Amino acid sequence: MYRREYEPLLTLSHLLRSAQNEVWAVGGSNTIYKSLDGGKSFSFDNSANNLPGNLYNVKFFEDGKGFALGSNGVLLKFNDGQGQGQGKKGRKS
Repeated sequence: MYRREYEPLLTLSHLLRSAQNEVWAVGGSNTIYKSLDGGKSFSFDNSANNLPGNLYNVKFFEDGKGFALGSNGVLLKFNDGQGQGQGKKGRKS
């Protein structure tokens, strides 16, 4: 039987369920996806399109504020879990 190998289209590094039906996924090339239906479908969030690097972690708090941490000191801030984060590039220590 012939078996076909496929390369992944993107690499995700972190998945977070931040609310009852809200799921966030971040990864390589500053990729951000958001789901409002518990992960059945995802939409692309272009908040980090103009920032170089990768995102490694995402965290939301009870007040709806959240952060995504990435390479090269990238820190995205989200308000009310609605996406469209504001990117900041920090200094390396």
